[in-house]
Amino acid sequence: MTDVQPPAPAPDLRQLAWNNVIHAEGTRAVFARRYAALRRWTRVRDVLGLVIPIIVAFLFTTDWVQKFAAYKTLALAFLSFAALAQGLIVVWSILSKWDEELAYSTRAMRDSADIRESWRDVGQGLVADIPQSFAICQTRQRLLDSHDDEKGITAWEMQLGMRAGLIACQRNCRCGELPHSRKPPRTPAKACIICGGN
Repeated sequence: MTDVQPPAPAPDLRQLAWNNVIHAEGTRAVFARRYAALRRWTRVRDVLGLVIPIIVAFLFTTDWVQKFAAYKTLALAFLSFAALAQGLIVVWSILSKWDEELAYSTRAMRDSADIRESWRDVGQGLVADIPQSFAICQTRQRLLDSHDDEKGITAWEMQLGMRAGLIACQRNCRCGELPHSRKPPRTPAKACIICGGN
């Protein structure tokens, strides 16, 4: 007579949903950080686009207003610097597709926040049918992840995202630590490849 093994316990879907809350919040934090950086640089590019015509207008007035003539050399130096800076930033923004990346980061933040709340509802048991809601969220999550994977999230960004998710949910990492800050320390007392350590 053979021993009959009991069936393996089904995974706790609510616990898995809470794990996905952490990951969704991490993804939102990564793209929020990218969005903020891109927004700063696009503002610099746009401000330089306004500064150059202002300097050019000032240079034209130096021929008519004698008081401004003394500043003509300084204005030319500023114009040269601003034109060079704007040219480099515009080329960088075109090659790096800032406008597309900015639009994607905006959408990714919104989608990640939305799926995070859906996972949270499953985790808290606020849905009528937990297995069905879990399956729907899982399908949506896979689709979002497939798009995000194309954006080349780095290992450091993954650590930042994990830290953001753990802090938001007040959960310890697998290393047993709750991150103390949003960024991992340069030389952690206790290192961790998942969250970066403390």
